[in-house]
Amino acid sequence: MPRKRSKFKLETQESRTLKKMRLALGLSLIRAGRKSGINPTEINHFENGWLTVTESYIQRFIKGLGYTQKDWEEFYLGRTTVFDLRDECISIIKKMDNDKLRGIHGMLVSFSN
Repeated sequence: MPRKRSKFKLETQESRTLKKMRLALGLSLIRAGRKSGINPTEINHFENGWLTVTESYIQRFIKGLGYTQKDWEEFYLGRTTVFDLRDECISIIKKMDNDKLRGIHGMLVSFSN
């Protein structure tokens, strides 16, 4: 049975965290819906405070998008996540000159083996 959308929008730390997690993966509402099996409209309503975020929804959402409980806690508490670190590294790499990029490439390759 579909949930009734509230007349009032109430964004919470949970709703903001859900949106941040979706965006960290670069997913639109539609792509997040396909990946998680959750209706994109429902995702939108939870993220924007039209529906109250429940623990069961959080678990369904994080599992559907491939997150862990630890990921949820880091996002929720505003800690630096691996997604933040990855974005920052990419930003730094984009600003490097060619010589530094070649040096960093060798180091990254050695870490990936």
